[in-house]
Amino acid sequence: MKGKLVLGFIVLIVLGFVGCSGTGASELVGKWVSESETIEFSRDGTGLFDGYAFKWTTENDRLTVTFDFMGQAAAYNYTVSGSTLALIEDSGNILTYNKQ
Repeated sequence: MKGKLVLGFIVLIVLGFVGCSGTGASELVGKWVSESETIEFSRDGTGLFDGYAFKWTTENDRLTVTFDFMGQAAAYNYTVSGSTLALIEDSGNILTYNKQ
């Protein structure tokens, strides 16, 4: 199941990037939880997804994450409304997290 969740987080567009930049990036910093997953974004452009390390960046409300152990990247459109983070996959599926 965890492999499926990680695979779900690593989808679609493979991109390269360095650091954390872009409009709204600071609003992602912190710990976000769903019923089954935890994502933590650090200011330095690193993070953890259920214990798996990744690097992240944003540009124009587009979040890109690359997992350290796989080197694969995934990109999502995102919105933050109050304490709710929505990651929108290109397929239209929406992953929702609450700030802890």
